[in-house]
Amino acid sequence: MIKYSGNLGDFEYDENEYSIDTIATKDSITYIGTTGKTVIPKGLKDASGLFIDFKGEIIDISGSDTSEIIVFDEMFARCPNLKMIVGIETMNVASGKSFTLMFDGANSLKELDLHNWDMSKAENVDLMFWQCKNLEKLNCENWQLPKCESAELFVSHCYALSELNVKNWYAPNMRSVSKFACSCHNLKQLDLESWSCSKLEKVQGMLAGCPALKRPDFSSWGLSDYDVVRIFNDTSDNFDQMGLF
Repeated sequence: MIKYSGNLGDFEYDENEYSIDTIATKDSITYIGTTGKTVIPKGLKDASGLFIDFKGEIIDISGSDTSEIIVFDEMFARCPNLKMIVGIETMNVASGKSFTLMFDGANSLKELDLHNWDMSKAENVDLMFWQCKNLEKLNCENWQLPKCESAELFVSHCYALSELNVKNWYAPNMRSVSKFACSCHNLKQLDLESWSCSKLEKVQGMLAGCPALKRPDFSSWGLSDYDVVRIFNDTSDNFDQMGLF
């Protein structure tokens, strides 16, 4: 075991399972094992890209203590064959602040139940499930997001997604949900009436490109008729500048 102390945290790691590289002055840690069964180093604070480009079908993190991880960006991104993450339902994300692109392009995942996650410190969930093209069911019910300001492209381009549970989101400081579920072609129903989101400013294209979707009830959101129209229109945002289109 090798001891590490730096921007990633303070922990010990197995050099046969993990590799630490330095780009400029910032370290990053990547899983290099092949079995997918691993214990994430306790004390890790930045898990950005931890399993990125893993080619296996199963990742088992069920024995891991993830309670100190603050950054979950791209943690399971670009894992094209990943079908199951053992322990994901109960993974401790209570310290997490950033979840950008966490599951980006994990195209073989079909179902995730994350309703037990403690998201109370999350500040950003942009593109969290971006392009999970075969994801069919996602449960994020009852997420408490008091510090989160942005959920742009949250499940955008999840073409197979037919069941999305985001009931009872508490997001009093949420300002942008632009393209939240854009191009979810198979999404049929969505309960948004129970959301607490009084500070919303950007709703452009939130549900654009969802032809099968029954129109949700936005009556509790306090939106103008114009803003409700904009929810289904994706013409004016500048996401092309982010290199996403």
